Formats: sequence, structure tokens, C-alpha cells
Amino acid sequence: MIKKMKKLSLFVFHADKLATLDMLASRGVLHIDMKNGITSGEIDTILSKKNSFQKSKSIIDVLLSRYEKKKTPIVAEMAVDSSKNISERVEEIIAYSDELEKITSTKDTLNKEINTISPFGDFSFDKVKALEKDTGYIVTFHVASAKEFSVYDFSKHEGITLCDIKEDKGKAYFAVFKKIDNEEVIPFDNVSFNKKSLSELRKELEEVDNSILSVESKILSFRSYIPLIDESMLAFNNDIHLEEAKESFEESDVTEGKVLLITAYVPKDKENTLRVFLNDNKIAYIMTDPSANDNIPVMLQSNRYSGAFQMITKLFQLPYYFELDLTPMIAFFYPIFFAFCFGDSGYGLVLTVLSIVGLLTKLKGKMVDIGIIGVTLGVLTMVMGVMNSGVVFGVNFATLQNIPIFYELSKFTFITDAKPNWFLTPFNAALLCGLFQIIIALILNVVNRIRYGDIADICGAVGKLLLIPGLVLWFLGDMQNMPVIKSNFSPYYYYLIIVGLIGISILTNIGKKPDVLNSILSIYFAVTGFMGDILSYIRLFALGASSGILGFVVNDIALSFLGVPFVGVAIMILFLIVGHAGNFALSILGSLVHPLRLTFVEFYNNVGFKGGGKEYKPLKKTEAFKI
Repeated sequence: MIKKMKKLSLFVFHADKLATLDMLASRGVLHIDMKNGITSGEIDTILSKKNSFQKSKSIIDVLLSRYEKKKTPIVAEMAVDSSKNISERVEEIIAYSDELEKITSTKDTLNKEINTISPFGDFSFDKVKALEKDTGYIVTFHVASAKEFSVYDFSKHEGITLCDIKEDKGKAYFAVFKKIDNEEVIPFDNVSFNKKSLSELRKELEEVDNSILSVESKILSFRSYIPLIDESMLAFNNDIHLEEAKESFEESDVTEGKVLLITAYVPKDKENTLRVFLNDNKIAYIMTDPSANDNIPVMLQSNRYSGAFQMITKLFQLPYYFELDLTPMIAFFYPIFFAFCFGDSGYGLVLTVLSIVGLLTKLKGKMVDIGIIGVTLGVLTMVMGVMNSGVVFGVNFATLQNIPIFYELSKFTFITDAKPNWFLTPFNAALLCGLFQIIIALILNVVNRIRYGDIADICGAVGKLLLIPGLVLWFLGDMQNMPVIKSNFSPYYYYLIIVGLIGISILTNIGKKPDVLNSILSIYFAVTGFMGDILSYIRLFALGASSGILGFVVNDIALSFLGVPFVGVAIMILFLIVGHAGNFALSILGSLVHPLRLTFVEFYNNVGFKGGGKEYKPLKKTEAFKI
């Protein structure tokens, strides 16, 4: 649900602006209605500092991740020095990072030079110079393709001596000796060196590697400061928020500019305590209920389970303040649709185990919601895998009847194609899921229109709510000749259709100029839109079927390896692991994305979702610690 807010108009003198904001920030409950496009020199300065802190944290995180991935021993953490402020430590981290970048660049250059000289071996450039001085011969180094080198006639060049050094990876490396005054040109690429031998370059590289290790160790020793860096960035956000609030005051026309006005919002359950605070501090205010024209912030309030799904709600956008919070509906439908798509109870078991392990290890703090969602999706997939066709790791329960547990579980498989003349097939079940969600959406649309729409909107929403079920019952009763529908609902579905048509075409024009064409189009779009929406839910069936088929194919191919002598079983097991891991990854991707699509397009559209809500962000005071 969306938490109720109270609108607050605050009046302060120019001289009291900063002190008043500071007092309000100390309460941590007041959301300031900020102006758009606020900027100032102070905000830019804070942003610059925040970026530096973010950069320092990223430097440590990236390096730490690399060390953990390679399982490289990590230096001990540095003890936090309370005598130094965090900004000094951040500057040190960035300085070390810059130094590391320069050293790494030197290493890259050395590696290139080593790669260039290594085919020619380890020789002394001093001896090459001595040869030139004592004999008047110079040495040039060349590289050519092995084929060109082998067919080239070097004898046509007078006064040169060829030294074939090495042939590697299709290339020939060689040296040419000739007199200094010899102008013969060899038509192959010259290789130039920086006059250091291979052993000298390797020694330099070793020293550079040691320098890199030393600097990286210094950077990693600062990881003990990460919690303080996180706190600092939170403080910077609060400071930016405070600066934006300073710039959001407006001059009150009533007081001829002598008093400043700022608009804010506070949760209704905090109203009384805030009133006491404002009265005690003699701050002038007017507190009212917000109207539809106000820029009201949205604060979502859910129980622990549905609260985990707020991340999906926020993935699209927050609801408009006066409409319903759809998070509980997402928490109900999304796991069901995911399980329908994922389909395999074995995969559901794997997802559940991975999520539980994640909750016990890595998924802490804000990441706990991901773990809760993962466990929910996994458990429902296990249930759906039993109910829908009965599949575990690509194997149908029907082929495992000799195993007691699968024999018992197969009794609960009622969404199946195996039963003759059975209505609840996976295809039909997918359509029924869609129909149920759309009917719920239409009901919520009526509630939304009652909350913030006019009478014409309400009539239109009620009309659509009656028309759609009426058309479905008429189709099943008269067109499909289903006795249970015809005997129980006829002629009532005709009444639903007639009343629905009146609501959509006539009553929706209350207070407006009658428009026949618009009425006809409203009916047309309602009917065709519903048909398009309901057909979109076929994707639930298609994704579930594809996951099961791929799992079956993986098993079929794996079993074919049993005929391979000696290693057949090992190959089969390896293929099963790799194949099902690939199918798991592919299936989970589609199962995550397509239910989101059904939620944000079909469901939101039929609810009449308005959206555009601004998140509730109360003004808070930065804790006093050294930044």
C-alpha cells in the first residue's frame, strides 16, 4: 500500500532558513518538494567529492575481486586510524591507483619489447657495437613470413652475410651483417630494439611486477575503510539533498518577499510528533491533506514477503500517489508466471538451494530481498513442475513410476496433455492464468477510477469489467457449447455484455459532448485489446514447453554416450551437467523477463496504471564524523 501523506507549507525568515532546515533535517521525516534543475557551486563540490569516494571504493572492489577470483593471498587489512579523516585515505587510494596505472603501462611496454626481442635470443648490444667499431660491420635484425624467406634469393645482394636465427609460428627471424658503407637494402621488415638485452628486460619486468604487487597490497590494505566510505557517500547524498532544499525556498507573495515559503510532505503517522516539534521551535506552518495537483511523494509499505518485490515495482516506475500500489499483486502473480515458464521441478530445487545458500552467505542487507524472491520462485517452480506435466530434470514422472516418490507425485499432475478430452492442458492453463490476471486488473482499474477518476471514467471502467467476462462466458457457452457454462450462466452473460457496452459507449461520455465514433472505437479497442492481451499469455506455455523439451533432448543425447567403451558413463555425466546447466541458464533468463513483460504491459495496461510517482526521500542530517 501507499503510505498516506500530509502536505506542509513552511514559512521562515531569510535569516532563519539554514537553521530551520538543519532542525528539520534532524527529524529525518520531511520530504522537501524540490525545484527542477537545481544546481550550485556547493552541490558541484559535494558531487566531486562523492565521485572521488566512489572511485576509491571501486578501485578496492575491482582489485579485491581479481585477487579472490585468482585465489591470490591478500595482505592484512590496515587498522582504521581515527586521527585521519577519510578524505585523506581516499586521496591516498587514488594516488596509489594512479601510480599503479603508470607502473602497469611500463609493464605493458616491457612485455612488448620482450616479445619483440625474444625470437632473436639473449645477446649483448655492447658486443654488437664493439663489432661495428672493430670490424666496420653493422648488424640489422629482420622478420619475414617463413614462406617468403625460404624462396627469397639473398645471393643477389653483394657484401652481406645472412644469419638465420629462428622460425616460429610461420615467421622467420634473421640477422644481416654488412659493411657500414654497404647500401644494399633487404626487402623485409626491420626490427628495432631499445638497446637492452633480453635478460635486462626480464630483470626490469621482475622489478616492475614486484612494484605492482607492493602498490596493490597498499591499496588492498585500505579495504577496512570501505564501511566508512559507504557512510561518507550516504552523508554526501544527504548534503546534496540539503543544498537542493536550500535552493527550493520561494518568496511568499503574501508577505511581499520578506518571508520564504517551502513545501514539504510528511507521513501521516508522523503528523502529531512533527506538529509538536514545529510548535516547540516556533516554526510557522500550514498542514493540509494533499490534492491531485500536488507533487506528492510515494512511500510504499508492504509486509516482509511482498516488500521483497518492491524492487520489481521500482524497476518500472512508482505508482501515482492516489492509485493502488500493485506490489502485492506482483508478489502473487510474478512467482506463478515464473514457475509456469521455468517448469522443471528439478530446476526449481536447484534454484531454491542456490537461493538459500546465497541468503546464508552473500545475500545480506539490501540483497536479502533477492534471496527471498529466489527461494519463492524456486519453491513454486518445484510445485508447478509437479502440477504441470510432471517433469524433473527433463524426465517425465510417467517414466519413473517404479520409484515410489515419483509415483506419488504423479497423482498431483493435473495440468497435462496426457488425459483424453481433458480441458486443463498447459496451453489452456496459460490462457486461464492470463484471464484471471486480466479480470483482477479490471477490478483494480475500477477501484482506481473510484479513488481519483470522475464519474465517466468510473462508468467506462465498470463497463469494461462487465463486458470482458460476459464475452468470455458467451464464447464458452454459445460458441464452444460447454454445457456447464450454458446451463449456469445463460442468459446472464448477455446482460453483462449489454450493460458493459452501455458503460463503455454511452455512460463514459457523461459530462462530455456525445461522440458516436469515439464510442464505437472504445468498444473496438476494448474487445481487440483484450484478445491481444489474453493471447500474450501463451508465452507461459511456450517457454515451459521449450524448457522441458530441451531438458529431454539433453537427457536423450547424454544416454547415447553409454555406448562409448570405458569412458561412456563419465562423458554422459559430464554432458548431463553441462547440458542442464545451459538449459537452466537459458530457461531462467526467459522466465525472469517474460513475466515482467506480462506485468508491465498487459497487467498494468488493464489496471489503467498511471505511474510517475516520486519516491519519498526525507531530508536527513549527516552524522558528525570526519570526512
